[in-house]
Amino acid sequence: MKSDVEVIGLDALEWDEQVAGIRLKTVVAADGSTWNRVTYRPGAVRDDVWCEKGHRGFVLEGAMSYEYQDGETFTISAGDGSIVSPGRAHRGHNVSDAQATFLMIDDAPEMEFGR
Repeated sequence: MKSDVEVIGLDALEWDEQVAGIRLKTVVAADGSTWNRVTYRPGAVRDDVWCEKGHRGFVLEGAMSYEYQDGETFTISAGDGSIVSPGRAHRGHNVSDAQATFLMIDDAPEMEFGR
């Protein structure tokens, strides 16, 4: 394999259930970004914390709704992606009747969003 390619292997990792109904597999890449495969059971909501990290995501199945602390919301469904800028508190929940699965890449701490 070429030395300028990094394979992000999530499949072989164990699931980490952070809160009831929400689990993830996480790998920190060589560039400092964090790759997450995340599943939310139907109706599962991340209401224990507000996140201020920047994310890039793609929904593989189901639908996810995100709420900002100021009340604004957006929803993404299977086949859709999103880019969330860092610094604005947000959290997600599964708004579908099925499991929601998505890939979420957290920006490396030293990366400037959009550059």
